[in-house]
Amino acid sequence: MSKLNKIQFKLFKNYTTIMIVTISLFMVIFYKYTSTILEERATESLSQLSNTAIQELDMVLAEMNTMQKRVLFAEQAKSLIFTDSKLFETHDYKLQREFNYLATLIYEPQHYKNYQINILNLNGNYAGFGHNYFVKKIDTSKLDNQSLITDILKLDGKKLITPPHVTAWASKGTQVVSLYRSFSENVSDPKPTAIIETQVNYQEIIDIINTNLNKLLSKNTKQIIIYDSNQQLIYPLNNAELSLDHYFASITPSTNSSFILKNENTIDNEKLIIAGTQSDFSGWTVLATEPEDELLAPINALRNTLSLIGLIAVCLTMVINYLLSRKLSNPIRQIHTNMKKLKLDELPIHLPQNMNSGIVEIEGLHHVFVKMCDQLQDSLDAVVAARSLEIQSRLTAMQSQMNPHFIYNTLAIIKIMGKESANKGIVDICTNLSTMLRYVSSSSSSPVLIKDELDYTYNYLNLMKIRFQDNLIYQLNIPEELYNIEIPRLIIQPLVENSIKFATEISPPWIIDIQGTIDHNNWFITVSDNGIGITKQKLVELQKKFSEFNIYRDISNSQINGMGLINIFARLKILYGDEVIFKIEPLPDRGVSITIGGKL
Repeated sequence: MSKLNKIQFKLFKNYTTIMIVTISLFMVIFYKYTSTILEERATESLSQLSNTAIQELDMVLAEMNTMQKRVLFAEQAKSLIFTDSKLFETHDYKLQREFNYLATLIYEPQHYKNYQINILNLNGNYAGFGHNYFVKKIDTSKLDNQSLITDILKLDGKKLITPPHVTAWASKGTQVVSLYRSFSENVSDPKPTAIIETQVNYQEIIDIINTNLNKLLSKNTKQIIIYDSNQQLIYPLNNAELSLDHYFASITPSTNSSFILKNENTIDNEKLIIAGTQSDFSGWTVLATEPEDELLAPINALRNTLSLIGLIAVCLTMVINYLLSRKLSNPIRQIHTNMKKLKLDELPIHLPQNMNSGIVEIEGLHHVFVKMCDQLQDSLDAVVAARSLEIQSRLTAMQSQMNPHFIYNTLAIIKIMGKESANKGIVDICTNLSTMLRYVSSSSSSPVLIKDELDYTYNYLNLMKIRFQDNLIYQLNIPEELYNIEIPRLIIQPLVENSIKFATEISPPWIIDIQGTIDHNNWFITVSDNGIGITKQKLVELQKKFSEFNIYRDISNSQINGMGLINIFARLKILYGDEVIFKIEPLPDRGVSITIGGKL
């Protein structure tokens, strides 16, 4: 025999396969679940970084916008910038003082250092206040940024935010971010005639990144990138190698204001995770980037750890499975050896009753084998034949047990009726009685149809009706689907007789109800009465007898008291086996219902 077919190998293989699949499935599910959470938290950290940055920047730009609107809503500012040009040519001191006073209305103390407001009349009047104060006259046609002026005027009063650029009002090389807007002297004049510029020192932008966001940049692998709606770089300015082209390849126009992307188009082909947030106010976009390997490093570490744990678990499982399969297979192998040696003419005389395998099933199997060896001396065929004959004879005997009991009762009825008076009822009694006697006198032990049993029961009820008149009320409701089901002879009528017996122990009327149903491939017939009922103790005794009933041992005792419930149960048990249905239940008000049934 091949070792591959031995039970030890099969147990080892099957258990090991199940455990490996279970461990692997658990590890994969756990890894997927945990890695998803870790990745979500990591990307959420990047997203929080970009959201925080854009909120801080919007606060600065919104403050610039607020300052600018304060100036535009101040009529004094408009009257000053559109005043006599000669005052600007001569740098009039009084005019300068008016602008200085205007600054006190616009600025708060912390704004003077990093903010500047410049106002330019298109006729050349030019004034500034904040970090630097001046009034002067300039030739607008000679300005270098003519295209910028054109763009501002086209916006017709809407704001324009420019990327960082060098300003002339601070120390040399100072970078600023400007917010421009055009306006006119009169609200009714649709054509803009002046431009206002609010500047913020670019260092303020850098401070936002360094001061407020450094705590989120826990690793130097993270990077912040800011660009405007024209894809011009805002931050960082000092990175000559940085190109936005590889970022724009992933960011499509349909991208939402907040997004998470993966990008492989970096300069060194390093895969990046990008979290971006776009401002509706400024049009700026903040990108927080980090290499995917760095961001997902905890996930990779988790994967390696789980793989190691899984490998160790598989190895331990294989060792345990080997020991377990050997323990299980050794006693089975021993039983197999004993069975191979078994011969009818050389039955083992002394076999140990226990194998001490520690396994209940194997001990039971060995015990059965020992018992089988002890019983092989008997002729199994003779036992089976004898028991079959015994069952058939006892079935016939039980049916014959019903005849004397019923005949005596019926003759008593005839005797009573005869004494009372000559009546047509006696004719009916005799007719019903003769029909019933033909049914009872059959010596066949074969099952009968429910329809025939119901006819017999109906004749019996007619006899009882003649005797008890209106004191007896019965109802028979059996669906035709039950008519062709086979049952033992004389099953239903004894139940009805039993019900009438106990019903008549109370005051009339006596109600007998016979109902038939089919449910879940089972048939049921219930006989109920309104008699004295059954005590709880008696019910428990009957149920115990039913549960302990043995066909071969107890069938001869089922004829006690003539036609008892045990007799009915025994014959149903013979026909239906363990699928027999026999229930006795007390009714809520008064009386008892008995239900019999079986498989269809």
